[in-house]
Amino acid sequence: AVILAAEKMKKEVLDIASKLMNTSVEELEYLGESVQDKNGNKLSLRDIGERAVSFEGKNQIITSATWGGSTSPPPFIASFAEVEVDTLTGNTEVIDFLSVVDCGTPINPALAQVQVEGGIAQGIGLALYEDIQFDDRGKVKHDTLMQYKIPSRKDLGNINVIFSYSNEPTGPFGAKSIGEVVINTASPAIADAIYNATKARVRSLPITSEKLFWEIHSK
Repeated sequence: AVILAAEKMKKEVLDIASKLMNTSVEELEYLGESVQDKNGNKLSLRDIGERAVSFEGKNQIITSATWGGSTSPPPFIASFAEVEVDTLTGNTEVIDFLSVVDCGTPINPALAQVQVEGGIAQGIGLALYEDIQFDDRGKVKHDTLMQYKIPSRKDLGNINVIFSYSNEPTGPFGAKSIGEVVINTASPAIADAIYNATKARVRSLPITSEKLFWEIHSK
């Protein structure tokens, strides 16, 4: 979409420059920071923009574009969790967490990484902390962040993200989406790690210390 909008912007700039320089578009060359005619006369993009919006041009240069792919290749993710469980209380802490992600070739690896890290944080909250409770009238009990626990940085342990750097031929520059897949694996990875540690299987989220305590001591 950005490429299409930029191409349309280039055409608009040349059209405006053609009017300002009294020459045909075919005789103009776009140089990136300026436009030049066949005689070597130049007009900078700044001049073009300022004159376009003035009484001389009476027109802001604005373009937009939309792009939609004909395919929708899915991203993939695998996650690994190391947890520490206090079997006396059922309290669980995530010590180490690793996600390996296939989103094709990340165009912005730093941005993709924080997308994954944010999803992991949400997934840990879903797995262990975020508990929505209702009273007998259906009103939410935990209606502020004083009661509704979300994980802080201290609750997240060590988080690592690795990209597989595959190539998606249908995507822009070999990329494909990453999106919501980043939250999918935290809960099952943590639940399995808890099971490996305690042989207790809790099948409802969040896996609170109370639920895990009773599951451990019912064995």
